[in-house]
Amino acid sequence: MRLQKKLSNIPTHVFMGFLGSGKTSAILNLFKHKRADERWAVLVNEYGKLGIDGAHYQSQGVTVKEIPGGCMCCAAGVPMQVAINQLLKQSRPDRLFVETSGLGHPDGVLKTLRGEHFQKVLSLKASFCLLDPEKLLNPAVYVSGLLEQQIALSDILIANKTDLASAQAMSLFDALVRGCSIPKLIVTKTNFGMIDASWLGLEAIAGREKDTLSLGSNVLLKEQMVFVFSQAFDGTIIFSQEKLEALFKCVEPIRIKAICQTEDGWLLFSGEGKRLTTADIQHQHQSCFDIILDSNSVKEWLKREMGRCVV
Repeated sequence: MRLQKKLSNIPTHVFMGFLGSGKTSAILNLFKHKRADERWAVLVNEYGKLGIDGAHYQSQGVTVKEIPGGCMCCAAGVPMQVAINQLLKQSRPDRLFVETSGLGHPDGVLKTLRGEHFQKVLSLKASFCLLDPEKLLNPAVYVSGLLEQQIALSDILIANKTDLASAQAMSLFDALVRGCSIPKLIVTKTNFGMIDASWLGLEAIAGREKDTLSLGSNVLLKEQMVFVFSQAFDGTIIFSQEKLEALFKCVEPIRIKAICQTEDGWLLFSGEGKRLTTADIQHQHQSCFDIILDSNSVKEWLKREMGRCVV
């Protein structure tokens, strides 16, 4: 029996950013540059309970391990170690991507990846932070300290979705960059999560772990009050795409991801507020909806209205 080579120094890339900033799209775009003889894998944390990001990755042929239903930083430590160990054992990747939750603080994730348990197994490369500039117009994004932490702990800062951003939003992004005292390897602007694959070869800025430690005393991190509506339906149920789109835009959720069967086939819905995009996706065994709301009062109403979207 041939012995497997011991895993060591696997290039590892952390992607952070708010809900809807384009992390999944950016990682999937990078996978287009993967050599045929390489194995890449993704560890993804979702705030919802149904693993929609995982299903999205799997539909693109990506090896993925999910930590659903919460913040990965809360799971940092033993649960996260277990998930990474399982992923490494199953896929033996040549490269690992870690997509943090859009509502999670990434410092715990980075500490776990740098920790003694993975010191010889993983080689932490430059970390990425994606921002949707339009989110900077909302005063609420500055309250929790999450924005400041994501920016501070990233090596590469990217304004994504600039095609949808107003001049005011872009000015806020530029001002944010000017006011950032922590060095960056790259600051850039893009659309559709398109980033340069050569950046995967960049090393993390030396001493970044000190920024992680100092940040804890300088930034007061507050939990954002959100409510998650997660609902699954049998895959034989068919929904009206038109009615679902109207409902989602009416609700104006903080974030929505859904995979469901419509009269036009299986679709992936993704959006926030009144923004909503759809894309074809391969057949699934059930329809899943993860909707993040700022109020708990509409959950029952939303469930009833979704029933009315059935064809």
